[in-house]
Amino acid sequence: MNLKIWFVSFLLVVTLPVGTASEQTDSTLEARDLDAQYLPDMEITNISWRNIQSTDGQLLDELKMATYEVHRSSTMFQPGFDRETTMIASDISACYATDSNEECSGKRHVLEYYPPPGNVNVRFIHYAIVTILRDGTVTDPVNLGVSQTPHGHVEDTAPIQSPQDFTATYNASNQTTNLSWRPTCTGSNYNYVLYEHNEPATKSTWSEMEKAIRTDEIPQNVSEYTLDWTNESIERSVYYTLTCLYPPYCEGEVCYPASEDVRFYTDNTLSESIIEDNRVPRYSGHLLAEYDREDSATALQWTKVGENDISSILLYHSSNPIVSVMQENVTVLAELPADSVEFIHQLTPDWMTTSYYALGLVDNSGNVQTDNFDVLGKVGPVLERMLPISITSLDVEIQNSTTLLFSWDIDSRFIQGEAVLWKSELTTPDLSVEWTEVSRLNPMDGELHYSVNQLERSWYALTLEGTWGSSTNTHIDDRIEANTNAFYLIPQWQSEDETDELNSNSDDKIDLPSFGITLLETNQTIKNGDWITLFAETNSTHEFSFSSDQNGSTYRWSNALNDDPFWFGALSSSGIWTITVENPIKLIHIESTNVNGEIDIIRVGIDWNYLESPQPAEEEEPITKEDTKSSSEEETISPFLLIVITLMATYIVGLIVQSKPQKQLLQEEE
Repeated sequence: MNLKIWFVSFLLVVTLPVGTASEQTDSTLEARDLDAQYLPDMEITNISWRNIQSTDGQLLDELKMATYEVHRSSTMFQPGFDRETTMIASDISACYATDSNEECSGKRHVLEYYPPPGNVNVRFIHYAIVTILRDGTVTDPVNLGVSQTPHGHVEDTAPIQSPQDFTATYNASNQTTNLSWRPTCTGSNYNYVLYEHNEPATKSTWSEMEKAIRTDEIPQNVSEYTLDWTNESIERSVYYTLTCLYPPYCEGEVCYPASEDVRFYTDNTLSESIIEDNRVPRYSGHLLAEYDREDSATALQWTKVGENDISSILLYHSSNPIVSVMQENVTVLAELPADSVEFIHQLTPDWMTTSYYALGLVDNSGNVQTDNFDVLGKVGPVLERMLPISITSLDVEIQNSTTLLFSWDIDSRFIQGEAVLWKSELTTPDLSVEWTEVSRLNPMDGELHYSVNQLERSWYALTLEGTWGSSTNTHIDDRIEANTNAFYLIPQWQSEDETDELNSNSDDKIDLPSFGITLLETNQTIKNGDWITLFAETNSTHEFSFSSDQNGSTYRWSNALNDDPFWFGALSSSGIWTITVENPIKLIHIESTNVNGEIDIIRVGIDWNYLESPQPAEEEEPITKEDTKSSSEEETISPFLLIVITLMATYIVGLIVQSKPQKQLLQEEE
């Protein structure tokens, strides 16, 4: 027995590190009083130690430049051990350069360390502190109870019960969040619990942080799950955590509480948040479109996007009013940077389309505006007609009292569609208000026999609805021009006067005075092509009247600044024509069509800068000094003039009296 005791003692002596030097003179700067305390409820080990205590200034200067390493092993450390496989912390400053000698001497250090999971009742865990001097020298005496913990330290950690490789991604196209993981929880009596929170989760902050359960109904046999946000509006930055929750259970009289592994050893929580955003941006600015036939383009301009988080702009085009991009014939015309404000839509030479445009936004999350367009965020109809009227040389021949033969030429660039025959008894072609559709026909036939109940003086016009050239969408070309696609018919067997009018309308035209209208208010005469400006007497409407020497003419007017003019008729009464213009129309075209079918145009501008001011009460005009002076002069001069006149009269009488005796004397001498 004594031999055994002696042998064990010998082994301890052999395996124990060498003794420690005095702290006052220990140039190795070995750490002192190393201690490790394991907290099982938190599964954490608190490791603490201190610097040497010394008053040696040189040693303390060395200490201020030294660092510590912390090592952990399941076997006892020996000097010269392999530091690479056991290190758990490094570069821990022994002192700060700003510490005083008193603060540096004996300074304490604390390190928290989470032991690896799954080590149940593991004993004989050793911790050691190694000192690295400023010249790189390693001092590792690792004396027990000094810079190495004694035998018997126990760390008991539970096995991992949490999913691994957890990921989450948001898909803006279908408004879903897709979650995936690798199942690793053991047993069958657990439920997956999905948490959401606004900050990253750690073992130390989990119990105190705010979080909410998104769902606890994920089946055990799956490795992915999808959150559908289609019926919910979201816009947020969020973290997700997935755990395995084991419910409480009892074995006999012993009951166990619910357990949930929230140590996050398996990356079952997101370290970075994801953006979930299904709120579609909406453009709130103003979109404008201007068609220019000479440039073969439509210029689109809009106010700069003021919404945040916008990545790009989408311009949509359609031949119909745009409500949603899901409707037929809506195409993406262009995708532009978010700061752009203009786009030029170049048109082909045979482009014939009624266009509608809309502006949509795309945000950084990928949400695309496909509907809910603001009324100012879309524009149309824009009449983009690169070709002239395709029906030309329209002619009407009277075959008998009830049959008319129409003939015409058609532009070869018209691909397909139908023609519309219109009739108007008025003498001015106005499709919008005065024409009546009477028939639809195939324009490729080139002629049409049309039956009427009674021949009468009428306008006939032929327009097209279909496709031209490279344009694939149906377009309505409702332009009407006299002597192009419109013909004025006068029956041959009307009265002699009407026959003369017919002849004058075709070959022998009626002699008419030169075109001109006379404004009644100013007695001003305006000729063809003139442009005048009238000053409005109110800021709501302005009415003016005129007359003309050309009898039988008709008049209509339109807003000259409108790309798609709507014609209005002028009111006539006893040869006087009246036009009423409403604010804010600033320029109008007045079109006159005489009995010969000749058209004259004048332009009239309206100045709406009318200022209404209160009329001052009538007051007697003050008499100025000049007026007073003039009156006084008149009172003074009047008597003076009387005296002068009297003297002049007396002088003249005197001369007459003197001349009479001389005359008598001459007579007597004779």
